[in-house]
Amino acid sequence: GLLREMPRGQRLRTVVRHLLAENTETAGRLAAAVGLGVFCGVAPIWGFQMAAAAALAHKLRLNKAIALTASNVSFGPVAPLILAAGLVVGHFLCTGRWLDFSPAAAARQIPLYLCEWALGSVVLAVVAGAVGMGVAFLLARWASRAKPVAHHE
Repeated sequence: GLLREMPRGQRLRTVVRHLLAENTETAGRLAAAVGLGVFCGVAPIWGFQMAAAAALAHKLRLNKAIALTASNVSFGPVAPLILAAGLVVGHFLCTGRWLDFSPAAAARQIPLYLCEWALGSVVLAVVAGAVGMGVAFLLARWASRAKPVAHHE
């Protein structure tokens, strides 16, 4: 009932504020939602990244809106770079040598090195998720210290 009485713009701001505040009581919980989202966004589960981020955030009682937003790290122009990085990292982990990678030949190289690409993509997802979590934690801590604290008596 209360939302219906608000003007449309205020109603939208209230809903968005609620979505972003849910399960983010601490900087750690906010950072965990970001890290989970980035991990899912980079993980080699193309086509299921957002669904995985939402399901895992729900299961772990993390903020789903933040996890879903962070999972969009693999949007169109960045996706080929993530695919290539997974292949290069995986090849290095398996052979100890860097892959002589050619963007023009990427479509032919990934099927030849599928296991290496999958391994490299998982490692890349873990590292990217950890970096995203760390950055989000530091920013959340900084933001919480920057806010003036209101004292109620």
